[in-house]
Amino acid sequence: MVINILYGILMVISIDLIWCPILAGQNLVPNNSFEEFRRCPIRISMKDELIAWKAPTKGTTDYLNMCATNPAVSIPANQFGFSYAHSGNGYIGISNKIPGYREYIQCRLNLSLKADSTYYIEFWVTLAERSSRCINELGISLTKNRIIKYDHRTIDISPQVRSSDCITDTANWVRISGTYLAQGGERWITIGCFTSGKNALMKIKPRRQYTMPTAYYFIDDVYVGLIEPEDRSVPPLPQDTVATAAQPRSFILPGVLFATGKSELSTAAHQALDAILGEMRKCSACRFEIIGHTDDQGSEELNQALSQARASEVGAYFKDNGIAAPRIDTSGRGADKPLAANSTEQGRAQNRRVEIMIREE
Repeated sequence: MVINILYGILMVISIDLIWCPILAGQNLVPNNSFEEFRRCPIRISMKDELIAWKAPTKGTTDYLNMCATNPAVSIPANQFGFSYAHSGNGYIGISNKIPGYREYIQCRLNLSLKADSTYYIEFWVTLAERSSRCINELGISLTKNRIIKYDHRTIDISPQVRSSDCITDTANWVRISGTYLAQGGERWITIGCFTSGKNALMKIKPRRQYTMPTAYYFIDDVYVGLIEPEDRSVPPLPQDTVATAAQPRSFILPGVLFATGKSELSTAAHQALDAILGEMRKCSACRFEIIGHTDDQGSEELNQALSQARASEVGAYFKDNGIAAPRIDTSGRGADKPLAANSTEQGRAQNRRVEIMIREE
């Protein structure tokens, strides 16, 4: 069986606001899967990259996306571990440390909640692999006014929906959900940990050798929707909200991991490949096809040779680190398979890449 998922390219389209009624069960959360952005993340600590969402405190909340050329904030391999998004190509990262350092993410709902109406609320989390702690509670708070805090300490309010224990799963996404009877007028949602104290963080055995003294969580797919009075059961959710995490099927190494016009691997490339090696070793029956790609700058012959050289360099690294040579195939496609238009520098950067595809036999 050949498994091949092409790397997705997100497009942000500006449109005029058009009024329309909110249907029963419709998600009131804008940009609920963190797919709409002004630009790809380029460093740790989000600024204004993400549409609709902001950090309400001085904590350095992170935005991570597959489009990032900086491996620290890319997906699936990044500075905090290895995880695909629950859906789409992006997610949020928040850190919780001793003594009382907390990070949050916040947005304004499309409509205020109606008094005495019941809403279904959910979001998905997974603990980053390099975490050496877990937090005793993650929750979502709904308020009438925006929360603004000029430090990075705990927001001292009670969330309406919260987890019941310390989430330690680094391999799967975990749903946190519940129902809420609205007081009326709630318009803002804030996600994070609303508890402090020395018992809020608990030590765990991390999955990675090099760890962080923090409970770092990825967050994705936030949902707030009305439950109609005649049906107090949870309404069917949009497909993109309930979709389960896809199994790893392909990996993209962005061209920034190579020097311009060169095939030698950088230090950052080694770090990204080490993360992928762990996934490769989990599938003893798999073969791996490594395909190099370039932009359209330069001659066809040069691009073909460069793409082949980069694929071969990646293949050699895997072989040197224990992946059997017969399980690895390498090839170069030159500029024949672009992911984006070569007319812009951003598009050319996305096209300079190495793709690692899994063949399960």
